[in-house]
Amino acid sequence: MTAMAATLGRMTVLLDDALIPEAGAALNPYLMIVDRLDGWPARPGLLQVWVRDVATVMKRAEAAGATVVTGATPFYGETMLGRFLDRWSNLWWLWAPAPGTPDPTSDVVFTTLDATLRSMAAGER
Repeated sequence: MTAMAATLGRMTVLLDDALIPEAGAALNPYLMIVDRLDGWPARPGLLQVWVRDVATVMKRAEAAGATVVTGATPFYGETMLGRFLDRWSNLWWLWAPAPGTPDPTSDVVFTTLDATLRSMAAGER
């Protein structure tokens, strides 16, 4: 990459000399490496994407054949979260800013993910 920059506020992102206004997230070069929990299968891909509206993107994904893991739900830090599996079993995490949204009051953000991955490991999906 020749250039990577981000500013807060309008969230303007510069990638390889291409300006992407209102990209939705401040980017910094980093690599996140995580390990899976016991009972979870290996995943071909875990993709985290900022979108304008989680519920709208989830509906489009489901219409295209995706399996909903976690429907659009409040997450910590005034954000919305949604998760789905595409037909290749990549797990997509969708995020959207949601100013004024309270933190979750249940553990749905973890239990839905855990139940899906454990059922996949058991060959149920």
